[in-house]
Amino acid sequence: MSKKFSLIIFTDLDGSLLHRDNFRFDEIKDYLKKIIDDGIIVIPNTSKTQSEIEEFIKDLGSSLPFISENGSEIHGLDLINSNFPNKIILSRDKKELLEIFNKKVPKELKDQCKFISEMNTKEQIDILGLKDKNLKNALNRKYTIPFLFKGNKVEKNKLLKVLRSASLTMQEGGRVLNLGDNTNKVKSMNQVLKIYKKIERDFRNGELYLKRAITNASLGINDRALLDFNKSLHLDADNYMAHFGKSNMLYQTYINSDNNELYSIEQVIKGYDKCIELNPKFAYAYFNRAYLKFQNKNYIGAIDDYSEAINISPSFAEAYLNRALILLILEN
Repeated sequence: MSKKFSLIIFTDLDGSLLHRDNFRFDEIKDYLKKIIDDGIIVIPNTSKTQSEIEEFIKDLGSSLPFISENGSEIHGLDLINSNFPNKIILSRDKKELLEIFNKKVPKELKDQCKFISEMNTKEQIDILGLKDKNLKNALNRKYTIPFLFKGNKVEKNKLLKVLRSASLTMQEGGRVLNLGDNTNKVKSMNQVLKIYKKIERDFRNGELYLKRAITNASLGINDRALLDFNKSLHLDADNYMAHFGKSNMLYQTYINSDNNELYSIEQVIKGYDKCIELNPKFAYAYFNRAYLKFQNKNYIGAIDDYSEAINISPSFAEAYLNRALILLILEN
């Protein structure tokens, strides 16, 4: 179903949704699931890796878009709307960043840096507070490089200045520093909002095209109606009413046209299939598809669709009548 645009919550994980010491969220899990089910869009925006966030999402039991590695990569915006991109990369990969680091950072500062990936497993466990699969997921980084800095505050500021001049960043977490590209959580959040606002405008325009399409179809101006249905779906492919309206219009064109090769029943049925996929509780889509299946002599399929329409809307008298007529045909 096309989602209405609503509240978006961007949230960190460590020390906010997740307990700082044991990384659990049992106390808020049910509440978090409730607000997601209520239509609030929750987007974790964290220094954690894709693997770590996917484990969190698996534990939560709800699919979420998310931003990983301090704004380096945006994932799963198409969960909000299929017109949104699935992935946006805002960073160069860590190999390129490390090459710049080794080239630009003076030796005396470089010697004060100890990368977590170069430590033994015991050191990694002690510093990150993770082990086994959790440790492996935390180290599975594509864009950021966690490290410790052994120098003093003055030397640390010098390192930060050198990194900024090389268009790199040094972001400080609760346990380690992270070497990264010239991006951050705020920049990635603004990128999401920019896309969101554009699609929101498209969504509203799609509704306008849909209204005009329905008007044109009711007046029998089918060529203009088809153009508007297609434009509406281009702007908002998840609008189940646009799929329903277009299928209704195509069917009317099919039965009233001398050239029935222009649109096939199967083609119209596919439109209802998509409508039902987007909104499985829309009884009229089942009802109309049932009639087409009946026309195609798929009597069992038609009965199933009429039955589903009745399950959704128990007072749907025409669905009872049509199902009964098909049952009489099968008995004879």
